[in-house]
This record gives sequence, structure tokens and C-alpha cells, in this order.
Amino acid sequence: MNILEAAVVAGFIGGSVASVAVWAAAGERTILHDCLASGSANAVASGLLNPMDISKTRMQVEVRAVGTASQRSGVLRTLRTLHTQGGLRNLWLPGLTASMMREMVGGSIRGGLYIPIRNMLGGEAGGSVAGKAGAALLSGFLGGIASNPLEIIKIRFLANGSWYPSALGALPTLVRDEGLQGCLRGIGPSVTRAAVINMGYLASYDQAKHTLLAWSGGSDSPRYHVLASLASGLIATTVSAPLDMLKTRIMTSRQESSLSVLSGIIKVEGPRSLFRGWLPAYFRLGPHSLICFPIQEHIRHSLGL
Repeated sequence: MNILEAAVVAGFIGGSVASVAVWAAAGERTILHDCLASGSANAVASGLLNPMDISKTRMQVEVRAVGTASQRSGVLRTLRTLHTQGGLRNLWLPGLTASMMREMVGGSIRGGLYIPIRNMLGGEAGGSVAGKAGAALLSGFLGGIASNPLEIIKIRFLANGSWYPSALGALPTLVRDEGLQGCLRGIGPSVTRAAVINMGYLASYDQAKHTLLAWSGGSDSPRYHVLASLASGLIATTVSAPLDMLKTRIMTSRQESSLSVLSGIIKVEGPRSLFRGWLPAYFRLGPHSLICFPIQEHIRHSLGL
């Protein structure tokens, strides 16, 4: 069922890109094109890097007192354990469909609205860094709100692959069992993380790319996309790590208060635990940037944007 669901979602993504490409060729260019380019690129990158997301989440949900050793002892052992328990299927499939669905909603908004908002704030091309940062924060905030229910489902699947019978049926189950309050669980740290990571991700990529182009005097090309992607992945991972840890704990627990979850983490596990999972997070966000931004640039170019 997981493989079939993932195939259905992947087919929908491919079909959407093809359809909008036809519209673009006919001269009908709207903000939808930017949203589709961003959502599709993010969905592809997230699907390819899902093992890193699983590893990061499993490390984050492990409660560990200060000074005690991890039962999984880092990324490699976590991945090895996952493979031993269920082979490649267990490394890739948990949360795969939910992750792509979440990116098609949140990723579309975060990246699709960024450029028009950036241009409104005067941050285009060689414009102000503040304009780029403000646009990334706002578009990330809106994307985080829209995708929060799917974020909950994704995190629960990553933490426990059998949390729901299926990804496509998880949203109705979440609404039925937990109502609006359940759909808004963890929305504070989740939306804040989405805004902050978008600033560290999109704004830093945008600024780095245009700075490199200005220094070199060259034209926009894949090599500048790659160099800017490397910088954005490192910045985004670091600034979002504590919020990512807090979001994961809230969405997989029954506690309602973000402050109680945060204080419990610090008291029992120490402040450094807020950065737990940083390495797999970078192994995901770093390659995610390298995959996502060049794909997004290519799709935008193909759509005439």
C-alpha cells in the first residue's frame, strides 16, 4: 500500500508539471507556475532523501537523560538498525508519501510565494538582504500554517511507520480523532521553524547566488546553483535545529504545551539535546538543497519564469 500510494503521489506531481508546462507554453503564466516548480522540486528531493529524515526523527524522539549514551549511537547505527529491521523498504517507505504530500502543499507556498513577495519588498536580484529575509520569513510562515496537519502525519510516520494504516487516509483519521486542536498540534514551533528555515534556506540561497554572480561577472548557470545550495543547506540546518527537535517531540507526544515539552527536554536531557539529529538533518538539507534548487531553477526556466 505504501508503494502504491507513493506511486500515485509521484504520478500526480509529474502530471501537474506536464500540465502547467502546456499552460506556460500557451503564454498563461501565473504565480501557480512558481508554486508548482517549488513544490515539485521539494517533493522530489524529500522523496530521495527520506532515509535521512527517518534517521533524524528516530534520534529526536529517543528520550535520553543527560550524560547517558544513545541506544542508537548516531546516524549510521540508526540507519543500520532500520535496514536490519526491514531492509530498504524500512529505510525509504515510512513517511514517504506524507513527506511528498507535505512538500506539494508547504513547499509550493514557501517557494512559490517567495519571489513575488521578495520583489514587492525590493529584494530582487541585487536588492536588499532584508527584503529577501522578510519574504522568506513570510512565505515560510504561510507554508507552515497550510501544511501543519500534513507535517504532523509525516512526523508520526517517520517516528513509527505503522502509526496510521495509510498516508492518504491519515488526514481524515487525524481530523476525526483529534479535531481542529489535533491538526494544530505543535503549530507554534512548526510554523516558526518553517519561517526560520525558509529564511536560512531560500534567502541565503538567493543572496549567495546573486553575490557569486556579481563577483564573477558570469551568467546564471548550474555551478552557481550548486555553490549557493551548499551555503543554504548549512545555514538552514543550524538555525532550525532546536525548533525541529521541539516540533518533533510535540507532534509525537500527548502534551499540549510547547513550553512544558521544551522545559522537559532541557531538564532531563540538557540544552545540547536541542541539536540532536543535526547531522542527519544536514545530510538531508545539504543534499536537498543540491537537488532541489537546480531542479527548481530548471523547471522555472522550462516554464519560462
